[in-house]
Amino acid sequence: MSPKRHWARRTGALAACLALGACVGVWALGGYERFQADHFTAVGESKLVEVEDGSTIRLNTESAISLDFTGQVRQVELLRGEAYFDVAPDQERPFVVLAGGSVTRVVGTEFNLREGAQGVRLAVLEGTVEFASEGDLKSTKNGLTLQAGQTASFEKTAGVVSGSADAGAIASWRSGKLVFADRTLKTVVEELDRYRPGAIVFLDSGLADQRFTGVIDFSDTDRALNAIENTLPVDVIRVTGFLTLLRAR
Repeated sequence: MSPKRHWARRTGALAACLALGACVGVWALGGYERFQADHFTAVGESKLVEVEDGSTIRLNTESAISLDFTGQVRQVELLRGEAYFDVAPDQERPFVVLAGGSVTRVVGTEFNLREGAQGVRLAVLEGTVEFASEGDLKSTKNGLTLQAGQTASFEKTAGVVSGSADAGAIASWRSGKLVFADRTLKTVVEELDRYRPGAIVFLDSGLADQRFTGVIDFSDTDRALNAIENTLPVDVIRVTGFLTLLRAR
């Protein structure tokens, strides 16, 4: 093989590796939603977005939104993650948020919206919110009208369903807290894992069913794990900064 062809093959292989590495890097940093997003956050990061109409949107960990604001429309798409919306009143331009096949519509209010593998979860903190499937943009049939303190969820297979969760507890992440009342350790770890790079892994499957009640400060995830270790019969083993194991004591 000539030196020129050998160099061309090596260059092509290097380019392919770089392309693969870039794709992996994009996925690790939050997936392709970041290419669509106007604003996004990394794992453990929070960001306050001030919108031109006077509304504010606070993004939680690993979240992304795109904005479409015109003279007639105030529309946001929650591409991934969670956000708290404090909407400036405007009777002429309702504020619409699309997320995971659902649509949330308000005039001026405060609410929390989370989109994930389990569907979309809405918690209303102030005012009135209309919540329906995206197919019902022009009406509220098959949807719900929620008041302050109420919650609801949306799944493509089940549609919109009213909830019974504590709206304030759901939105407590804004102050750096996660509130749990008699929740399984599996649920607690899944929530904490959202704010911590890497993975938290159970070595004993029975641990996942342990019950936990308490308030966790996720700004220091190591301290939060210590709180779990001090409360339950669990040993926390930190293998690396990106891998933590939970073992029955």
